[in-house]
Amino acid sequence: MTANNLQLINILNIGISLLLVVMTFLFIIRIVLTWYPQVESQKMPFSLVIAPTEPFLAPSRKLIPPIGGVDITPI
Repeated sequence: MTANNLQLINILNIGISLLLVVMTFLFIIRIVLTWYPQVESQKMPFSLVIAPTEPFLAPSRKLIPPIGGVDITPI
């Protein structure tokens, strides 16, 4: 591998790592938000947390129904 390829791999590694850290943080916040059902998900700042995590949670909601009216899919 050339030096340019190694630099590109390092940049991609840092970018993917940063993306995973941000998504993990957003999912942790999303789990906390499930404890407060009165939160309006369409309003700021909650939509900043809900919009990026929803595509990952929507398919699991088809498999896991709410328990006692509580959505447990983020957990």
